[in-house]
Amino acid sequence: MAGANPLTAPVKPAHCAVAMQSPPDFSWPEQGRGVGYQIALTYPGGRRRTTETSRNWVTWDEQLPPGDYAWSVRLARGSGSVESAVRRFTVSPDAVPFIVPNWERLYQTAASMPHPRGFPRGEERAELMAALRGERKEAFARFLARVDRSLREPMPPEPGVRADSFAEDRERKAMMATIQQLSIAETRRIQETAFAWQITRRDDYLQDAKRRVLNLAAWDPAGATGMKSQDLAHRYIAWTLALSYDWLHEALDPGQRTAVLAAVVARQAPMIEEVIGERGRMAIAPYNSHGEVLLTSVAAISALVAGDAPQTQRWFADSVPLHLHSISPWGGDDGGYANGTSYAQWYLAEALLPWDVLRWSTGFDVRTKPWLRNLGRYLTYFLPPGTPTGAFGDGAEERRVQEWGRYGKAYAMRLPTPLLAWYSGQLTGEDSASLSLLMAPRPAAGPAELPPDTPDAIAIPSIGWAAMHSDLADRARVSVYFKSSPYGSFGHSHADQNSFVIHAHGRALAIDSGYYDYFNSTHWNRWYTQTLAHNAITYDGGKGQTSNTYSSGRVAENKAAAGRIARFEHRHDHDVVIGNATAAYGGALSKALRAVVYFRPGTIVIIDSLSSKTQRQWEWNIHALEKLEVSADHRLELRNGDTGLCVDMFGSQPLQFRQTDAFTAAPEGKERPRQWHGAYTSGGRTTEMQFVAVMSVNCAAIPNLDVKQGRANEWTVTVGARTVRYLNDELIVK
Repeated sequence: MAGANPLTAPVKPAHCAVAMQSPPDFSWPEQGRGVGYQIALTYPGGRRRTTETSRNWVTWDEQLPPGDYAWSVRLARGSGSVESAVRRFTVSPDAVPFIVPNWERLYQTAASMPHPRGFPRGEERAELMAALRGERKEAFARFLARVDRSLREPMPPEPGVRADSFAEDRERKAMMATIQQLSIAETRRIQETAFAWQITRRDDYLQDAKRRVLNLAAWDPAGATGMKSQDLAHRYIAWTLALSYDWLHEALDPGQRTAVLAAVVARQAPMIEEVIGERGRMAIAPYNSHGEVLLTSVAAISALVAGDAPQTQRWFADSVPLHLHSISPWGGDDGGYANGTSYAQWYLAEALLPWDVLRWSTGFDVRTKPWLRNLGRYLTYFLPPGTPTGAFGDGAEERRVQEWGRYGKAYAMRLPTPLLAWYSGQLTGEDSASLSLLMAPRPAAGPAELPPDTPDAIAIPSIGWAAMHSDLADRARVSVYFKSSPYGSFGHSHADQNSFVIHAHGRALAIDSGYYDYFNSTHWNRWYTQTLAHNAITYDGGKGQTSNTYSSGRVAENKAAAGRIARFEHRHDHDVVIGNATAAYGGALSKALRAVVYFRPGTIVIIDSLSSKTQRQWEWNIHALEKLEVSADHRLELRNGDTGLCVDMFGSQPLQFRQTDAFTAAPEGKERPRQWHGAYTSGGRTTEMQFVAVMSVNCAAIPNLDVKQGRANEWTVTVGARTVRYLNDELIVK
C-alpha cells in the first residue's frame, strides 16, 4: 500500500513495536478518497478477527491481553485488492487499558447532562469548594481581586484589520500578534469572571460576564478574529463562547442563549472544516501543531453543546473519537513531545481544561492514555527543577519559570504519580491564582520525596531524545541532552539531529543558539533552525541537514530529514547514547554517527564518525553565551558566569578553530544578548573524518586523560579508571 510521504498518518503499531496501551492505536496512510479498508488482527494462538472502516484509523473495541500479535490492512471489497505487509507487535504485560467507548454512547451522555456539564459536580465540586476555602484560599483571594479589577475595564472593540490583508510576512505576523494578544486578554477575563460567578454567585460577576460574552458573540467569525486571519484567536473565542454558554447557561435568558450558541456554531464550523473537512484532515495528515490544538478544542466544544444544535452530533462523531485516538501526533506511548519543551507546555496550557471538560461531560477520562500519563517523565527529565532553559525546538532558549511551574503543577495534579508529586513540589514561580491550578484536583498532602531507584537518565525513542543528569534530585546538577529524532527538521523542530546541549549548576553552557523572534522570520529560516546554529556537524562552510525552508509562505516539509537513537544505556556511573543522523543530511553524507559517553558527575566524551562519497571540509560546531577562550591548539573553554566547560578536541585530520558572534541573519524585535559560535574545522578535504571531544565541567582535571588514535576509525580514550574504545563504529566502555 502507498505510504512514502512522511507527513501522512504513520503506521501504528509499527512492525516490532511494544504497545504500552491496550488496545494500541491503529492507523495507516490514507489510500485515496472513498476507499474502504479491512483490518485483520491475528491474536496469540492464531485466532483472527477482521473489521471494516472507511477511515485510515480504527479504535479497536476490546482490551488485548499481553502477547504477540500480527495485523494487516487491505482495501475493502469494491476498492481494490491491495494489501499491506503483515506487521507484528507485542502488547506489554504493563500495558494500560484504553478502550474508547462507542461515540454515540458518549454523545448521549453529554447531551443528556444538564448545564453546566463542563464543571465539577457532586463530590468533586465539594472538593473544589473546600480547596478554595482552605489551602487555595489566598490564591483564590488574589484571583477574585484580579476579577474585581477587570470589572472596571472597558470592553475592547472588535479588531478591524484582518491579518491576512497584509502581503508582507513581517506585517502580517505583527498584526496576528496584536489580534492574538487582544483576544487572549478578553477571553481570559470572560472565563475568569464566569468561574468567579460559578463559585461566589455574586451578581456583579454575572452581569460583567454576560455583557462581555454577548459582546464577544457579536464579533464577526469571518473578520479579523476569524480562522483565515488568526486561527488561534478564533479558537480562543470559540472555546470561551462555548465554555461561557455552559457555565452561565442557567443565568442566560432564551434570547441570550440563542445568540451565544449561534456564535459557537459560526466559530465551530470553520474549525471543523480545518481539522476534519470531507475526509478527516487531521487523521490523514496529523503533523499540524495548530491543528492538534484545534482538534482538542473542537472535541471539547462538541461535548459542551451536545444536543443543543442540530450540527452537534456530527461534530461529536467526527472529532471526539479522533481526538481520543490520537491526542498528540508528536510522540508515542513513551510520552515524548517532538515539537520541543516550549510547545509541550503551550499545548498543555490549551488542553488541560478541555480534557477536564471531556471527562466531566462524557464520563470518559482521557488521562488514562499512556502518552498523556508518560508525558510527565518527559517534563521531569527535560525541564528538571532549576533548569536554566528548555531543551530543543522553537522557544527552548527561554527561561520560562512561571509557565514551567504553572503547567507542570497543573498537569501533575491531574495525573498524580510519585515521580510527579516530587517534581511538582520542586517547581516554583507559578501564578497559583490561574484557572488551570485553581480548578485542578487536590494533591496528596505533604512534600514528596523522589521515589527510590529513580534513574538519573532516560531515552524517549519515539522522539529520539535522551537526558542524562548527574543527579536528578540536585538543582545544581550537570545535565547532558541529546537529540537524534525521527521527526527530523519538521514543524517547530530544528535541523539538529545528533546535537547536544549541556547545563551545569543552573547555567547553560553548550547551548542551542539563536532566538525565536517569530515563526518563519528571516532569522528563523537562515540561522535558528539550521544545523549551523546547533552543537552539531556541518560541512563545506556551514552546510548541514535539510531543514525547514519556506517559499511563498509554504513550508518545504522535512520530516524525512531524520535521525534515530541507535543505542542507549544507563549505568550507575555513566550513560551511553549513540545517534545516527545520516538520513538527515539528505544524501550529502554517507555516514553521520555520534556517540556520547557521560561519566558522572562532569566528564563527557563525544565521538563523531563521518563519511561522504565526496571530499568535504568537516566542521564540529559549539555555541555559548560568552566568548570562547582558546588556551591551546586543542583546548577550548566555555564560560557562563562562574561556571565553565573545557573541551579537549582531537581529530583524524589536523584541526583549525574559528569563532564569531555574528548570525547569518539577526533576530528581529527587541535587542537580545550576544552569543558566540565556534567551530573546529578539518584542515583539508577528505571523504572520512572523526572528531573526539573530551569535556570537563568547571574544567576539573581528568585523571589519566589519554586520547589515542589507532588505525582508521579506531580511538581509545582513557578517563580516570575507565576506557572508551571506538573501533569501526562500535563503542565499548570498560
